[in-house]
Amino acid sequence: MASSSAVYGRPDSVAKPITESDPIRPQSMYAVSKAAQDMLASSFYQQYGLDIVRGRTFNQNGPGEGTNLVCGAIAWQIARIE
Repeated sequence: MASSSAVYGRPDSVAKPITESDPIRPQSMYAVSKAAQDMLASSFYQQYGLDIVRGRTFNQNGPGEGTNLVCGAIAWQIARIE
């Protein structure tokens, strides 16, 4: 299942990298939906023994990225300059 690093919320310290053992603390509706998906997949594993592969991706960038994110903001500024 495709999850997201957003499920971890903001780290307590920027000096410490996020790991899989960190608690899930979603802080946006998107993160809550990914955390719920994560819990549902875990439930299928526990109840039915279904093999689940979970991928929590970080820093996905591409067309249509909002200007509220760093790469989107930079791309928007470059497009404006051009």
